[in-house]
Amino acid sequence: MVNSIEELENVNKILAFPNPTKRYIHLCLEQKDIFSNLTLYDLTGKILYESRILNKEIDLDLSNYFNGSYIIVIDGKSMRKSLIITKY
Repeated sequence: MVNSIEELENVNKILAFPNPTKRYIHLCLEQKDIFSNLTLYDLTGKILYESRILNKEIDLDLSNYFNGSYIIVIDGKSMRKSLIITKY
């Protein structure tokens, strides 16, 4: 049972590290069951990568992308989270 908004936000926490990164970004989801898709966008909104979420931990290889900032969107039926990451 959720007793507060803060508690609900903690259940849906997503960690991304290291950020900035040189090659890989590691994502940790508190609960994978509420999220189903991961999409990587460049800053113009172009989709660069899409994947189904199968695990609570994801390693995303950015070695084929230019240095710069990217947006990771992780979404599910009733939840959407966005993260900005930087590759150098």
